[in-house]
Amino acid sequence: MLDKILAVWGTPRTRSTAFLWMMKQRGDFHTFHEPFGKSFYLSEDRKSNRAADQPPQADLNYQAILNMLESYKGKDGCSVFIKDLSYHMEGIFDEEFMSHFHNVFLIRDPAKTLPSLYSVLPDFTGDEIGYDTQYRMYQLVLENSNGLPPLILDADDLVTNTEALVRGFCERMGIPFIKESLQWENIPASTNLTWWIGGDGHHGNLKASTGFRANRFKDYPEMAEVPKLAKAYEECMPYYEKLHANRFIPL
Repeated sequence: MLDKILAVWGTPRTRSTAFLWMMKQRGDFHTFHEPFGKSFYLSEDRKSNRAADQPPQADLNYQAILNMLESYKGKDGCSVFIKDLSYHMEGIFDEEFMSHFHNVFLIRDPAKTLPSLYSVLPDFTGDEIGYDTQYRMYQLVLENSNGLPPLILDADDLVTNTEALVRGFCERMGIPFIKESLQWENIPASTNLTWWIGGDGHHGNLKASTGFRANRFKDYPEMAEVPKLAKAYEECMPYYEKLHANRFIPL
């Protein structure tokens, strides 16, 4: 059992929910989907006005969510796993906060994530992307890593070299590799995978899957056709390139 919460920090549309679903198949982790997203959007600490019509909830404050996660450590003999989005942590993460986690970073080329994000949230703001925050989180963890850099996984490797990447992840985290967790039954369409205020429609591809896969379930706009995407790509790409250069490369 892990001594800390195992956290995978991604940006939107990095196959992170599929990663969480894999961790759920293992049976030895309590898994949580973007718990700090509730803090970002719905708490007294919230950083976004997207849900301004909803009253702020003190039980969703960042410290309250962290306390809740900590309370699950060791419950039923299980460790704790979360997948969350880096932008939810803007203005919150510091050395003390990050010390509660075994930190892993899940990255993906913004040329793939941004059109996908636009397709499900066309009014996304610059504060709802998170490549810059992800990079700064990585740098902070690196500075306090005592010589062992935090693990970076690329979402494309997750589908092209699944077993080797997940095996390497497990070895690095000190948890057993469970090959059976790489496959699952189709997820019933009625299953709610997220608390997200906009609903669960953006998980259609995952629900139709039985494992990690590269194919998409709809067409996406071309980057050059949408100025908003082109601008976001230009801003995000340098951070992705820096993280990509230090990613774990499965053999």
